[in-house]
This record gives sequence, C-alpha cells and structure tokens, in this order.
Amino acid sequence: MTKKEAVELLKLEEKGAVDYALPQQFADNFKELTGVYPINSFVWFYPNKGPHYIFGVPYPLTVEAKELLVRYNRLARTSYPIPKYPKALNLKVELYG
Repeated sequence: MTKKEAVELLKLEEKGAVDYALPQQFADNFKELTGVYPINSFVWFYPNKGPHYIFGVPYPLTVEAKELLVRYNRLARTSYPIPKYPKALNLKVELYG
C-alpha cells in the first residue's frame, strides 16, 4: 500500500489538506530521538479547523507509526495529536520504488 492509498483509506483529504513531504527539521529530530526515519509512514496534515490549521501536524499512517509518535511526543516533550483508528485500519504502509 502506498502513502496515497493510506491517505485515501483514512479519508484525510476530506478532513483537511495533506502534504506528503515532512518538514526536514521534524524528520531529522524524529530519527534522532526514535531511531526511525518517519518519511515512509507519516504525512504532514493540515486539518480544516482547530489549533493545527495553519502549521499542521505529523499524521501517522500506520499503527506502528502511531506508537512511534507517542514515543516521540514523550521524548521530545511535544503534544502532537494521536489519531484513533478503527481496528480494521491497522495498516502497514510501504512505498513502491
């Protein structure tokens, strides 16, 4: 499954704007703190409303990425929102070459 397919399945574009590129500073810091480079399993999400409307937030596309975001929040002392997924959406996303 591609990131685009995961975004479509999660219906993120109905809830806001999606950027497939992550801010470099976030990606580097995430790798430094968690040991995992987030590029394959995150998008940057700008919700249609709410406090993150302007600057956006990292949005995990898999359950594993969601768990990494919880860990990152703890280590970086950030409070990025953690989405809730229905059990049927426990996905593993891989990019095709």
